[in-house]
Amino acid sequence: MTFPKNGPFVSYYFVMDMKDERYPYGCCGPFASQAEAEQALERIARAFPAADLRLGQGGFDIDDDEMLIEAQGKARVKLARLAA
Repeated sequence: MTFPKNGPFVSYYFVMDMKDERYPYGCCGPFASQAEAEQALERIARAFPAADLRLGQGGFDIDDDEMLIEAQGKARVKLARLAA
């Protein structure tokens, strides 16, 4: 799935732990869809019930989403480890 483009920006979603804010991708992300980010939030919340999780949305002024696709793959690996 490619990341949506809004004007000059390539948009993405991420999960942020408000107790440990990290940018640009929070504690897990980026994701091309809000639905996938919500699923990630639910999985992380089950593994870390004390976390104060929120969905975030960001964007970069870039021509293609190659960098985001690579980072998304890393986020999916992190989520898979939670299930193991």
